[in-house]
Amino acid sequence: NLAKDKARLVAGDGGGARVRYRMFNTDMHTGPIADVGEVLRALGVEVHEESLSAHCHRKGTCATSLKVLTRDNAMMLGDHPELDDAAGLAVTRRLQAAVFDAYKSGGGPADADMVMCAHPASLCEAFLPLGRAIVVYLSTRLDLGRLHRKAALQRWVSTLQKISSRPDGAVVTNNLYDAAYVEYFTGIKPRVIPTLARPRSAPLPCPPPRTEVLIDACDSQRCPPFRQQGVASLIASF
Repeated sequence: NLAKDKARLVAGDGGGARVRYRMFNTDMHTGPIADVGEVLRALGVEVHEESLSAHCHRKGTCATSLKVLTRDNAMMLGDHPELDDAAGLAVTRRLQAAVFDAYKSGGGPADADMVMCAHPASLCEAFLPLGRAIVVYLSTRLDLGRLHRKAALQRWVSTLQKISSRPDGAVVTNNLYDAAYVEYFTGIKPRVIPTLARPRSAPLPCPPPRTEVLIDACDSQRCPPFRQQGVASLIASF
């Protein structure tokens, strides 16, 4: 129960209209919200999507009224690898303030009961000043968007821990690997909502033909040294 009293989700015998949760989502990938959105809608959640994905036109969910956030600044919230820690944090704080100013009178996430972020999950930081319930739905590594600097990742981990401890906050993953990954690096034990990766009308996929499992794709080209070390420690712990 993140936003309203559970008993209000469905009206009683009095014949009143069904009360719905309203969820706002903006991401740079259409998959996570398309997947979990089917489950949420079946539970009475109304999902408003303002997608920044390059493939949003395939779903017809491209952002049309989103303010401040763009494909250029959403992944790292305006931060940049070339900035030092203080400058990077200042840029992110200015972006948070701009999002708050843009929506403080209503509209978009301000009119929703909760905000969900998945890709990158750290995009939820932009909406924290609005005071809405937060659902962090990790469909890939928690450090996406925070790989450029150790201090940026440490701040995000701290923020994620605070969200998890809030009565109106939730940290969720769509697979067991990312659940273990989050627990290892943050101490949070997220709930797992397995991905469907298909519309409800589609047939179930065939069993995988191989027994091998790809654990991670982390090398010197895609991961900074501190993440390579962390992943190596995680793998060594099994």
